[in-house]
Amino acid sequence: MAYCPECGAKNEDGAKFCGSCGKALDALPAAALPERKGFPFAVVIALVLVVAVAVVAFAVWQGRKNNPEALAKSLVASVKENNPEKAAKLCANDSEFITEAINAGLTMAEDTTFAYKVVEHHKQKVDVELVTEEGDCICTIGLEKNNGKWAAAWADASAAMFQGNPHRTGVFSSREIEQLPRVKWWFRTEERVVSLPVISGDTVYFGTGDGCRLIALDSKTGQEKWRFKTEGCIYSTPAIAGGTVYFGDEDGYLYALDSKTGQEKWRFKTGDSWISSPAIAGGTVYFGCNWRLLCPG
Repeated sequence: MAYCPECGAKNEDGAKFCGSCGKALDALPAAALPERKGFPFAVVIALVLVVAVAVVAFAVWQGRKNNPEALAKSLVASVKENNPEKAAKLCANDSEFITEAINAGLTMAEDTTFAYKVVEHHKQKVDVELVTEEGDCICTIGLEKNNGKWAAAWADASAAMFQGNPHRTGVFSSREIEQLPRVKWWFRTEERVVSLPVISGDTVYFGTGDGCRLIALDSKTGQEKWRFKTEGCIYSTPAIAGGTVYFGDEDGYLYALDSKTGQEKWRFKTGDSWISSPAIAGGTVYFGCNWRLLCPG
């Protein structure tokens, strides 16, 4: 088609004159229709991808900010900073009880840095254990998820010693028992056992009276790991910290053994005939004997 430059009428290609006004034509081709301008498809795709990446990044950031390990670290930091307001925001229940338990665990530890071990019991319930370089768990923080956010529900600073802590409270916090306990294994000592068993990591430690031995068993199988012979009967309950087992015997010695091998590290002679169950706090061992309190360090 050709348009008349005079009147703009359409004419067949090759026409010499405009059929409307008679104007001579130069057989100009019809002007192409203007291209419709819209939002480029590539730009739309790019914007969608940018928004998707931003949403994912925000979700990851929120997840890292409110995951069990991160929350436990923030809670421990608030206890170290003595910031009860910050701690209260991270707790679902009594924050004072929880912070006191964490502080007790920190007091008993010799280390200032810990590994945070997450133990999942349920999608909505996990425990975070504060573990030292020697593998000792100094504190457990129980976390529960409510409305998509984790919060501390309880904490327990029970240590591997008599009554669970230096204060001898005998109070333990833990998850509810989901099924009735049953016998998994038993170990026959052939000797009288007066010392209470203590569990640290995957090992059970206890002493015998008649045989004068400290025995270490695998907590999962009941298999003996090692035993150590002493000079006197063992009535005290062992205490374990920093990879060392501390206990006393009837002959008045306080022993320190390697918790993994049972090898003797040192012994301390008191000169008395009876030693209580040792307690450990802040890198010091405390024990009593015949009306005296001793702390060899």
